[in-house]
Amino acid sequence: MLRVVVVARRIVALAAAGAAGVWGLSEYPFVRDNAFLGLIELRAPRVFALLRDGYATLWFSTSFLAASLMVSLVAIVVYRRVPTAQFTALPPYPEPETRSAPTLVLGEAHFEATPGRAPTPQWLTIPQRGLYTGIMVLGAVGTGKTSACMYPYVDQLLRWRSADPDRKIGGLVLEVKGDFCGQVRSMLQRAGRESDYVEIGLDSGICYNPLHNDLDPCAVTIFDFLTDRDVGKSDTRL
Repeated sequence: MLRVVVVARRIVALAAAGAAGVWGLSEYPFVRDNAFLGLIELRAPRVFALLRDGYATLWFSTSFLAASLMVSLVAIVVYRRVPTAQFTALPPYPEPETRSAPTLVLGEAHFEATPGRAPTPQWLTIPQRGLYTGIMVLGAVGTGKTSACMYPYVDQLLRWRSADPDRKIGGLVLEVKGDFCGQVRSMLQRAGRESDYVEIGLDSGICYNPLHNDLDPCAVTIFDFLTDRDVGKSDTRL
């Protein structure tokens, strides 16, 4: 209850100032029958109006300052105490095989602009439409771009509808070092898709030239590449 009052302390201070001002003017109105004030009203009406209106204004402004000070003191005491919140666990992890649409789970979602754990965390996901816009993973050498990001993300996509030949996801992997292709092959084996792995290389007997086609240049698909700069080499994947 006190935290609600502290969060809305400006509104509380305004309400208290309004109530104090109305009460003060009704109980202690501006005295008009004072001889000195009567003389000022006759000689300088503007000065008299300033004194009259200033008296009424002071009832509200002084009350607002006093209420703000009191609420600020309460805020200092309240914010020193850590609120006790009931934290709940994450929902069950949605396995890629059970998802209705191809989505990518990146991690946990808590508060957007406040540090700390959320009472009801959710899974941070990229929906199907977001997967068509391309994903770029950036980071310094050795920060885990490949092991912490690429491996689990590609594994999720390859496992989606892995038993459905019409809906399972395929892709083209372009790299230099060669270790990522081996990981993709292992992922396909675990998903029961070992026969879907086709390696294109100088010794494989399979050639592929993405520029050799009969399509109009404007109709050629634009490939989205993810680049990894580990060990001073370029590791480009689709």
